[in-house]
Amino acid sequence: MSMISLPSPHEAKKLDALRAKRASIVADLAALRRLSPTEAEVRQRIEQDIERIRFANPVLSLNIADSARELPHASAQRVLALVLRLVGEDRAVEVLIAEEAERRPFGTVTREQRDARERDLRNKLVEIERAEEVEVCRLEDLGHSVVRRGDVDGRLVVEVWRELYGAEDADAGAAA
Repeated sequence: MSMISLPSPHEAKKLDALRAKRASIVADLAALRRLSPTEAEVRQRIEQDIERIRFANPVLSLNIADSARELPHASAQRVLALVLRLVGEDRAVEVLIAEEAERRPFGTVTREQRDARERDLRNKLVEIERAEEVEVCRLEDLGHSVVRRGDVDGRLVVEVWRELYGAEDADAGAAA
């Protein structure tokens, strides 16, 4: 019967810190995804939507009476195209932006800033996960039994093993 050796709290301190840092980065990524778009981004999206509607659905008729007769047979987008024509696209954009602002406040971080922050966080996440695997291997080399996270990337594990132990040992460990 073999004994399972678990790392002491002191020995597991670095691993615990790495896992806490990873959890923090994952939480930051989730918060980043929840950020609202800026007013300029909302305006651009609305204007693009209106342009698509206008391009794909020419106004039924410039004569309102003629358009009214066509309405029962028109698609919702064609009706919307007519409404846009009647109220004016600029006014429609302003109304839609005001409605969006009532639903939730606009963000202050632009798409480019969010994308750059996400890339930075993902790079940090890879570094932390690599350091975590190195620490797991160090503890295992000391004879301790360490449970890996269930969502650890197996490719990362094999890559770290290859770096630490050489290709043959990593391939043998991956096969086990």
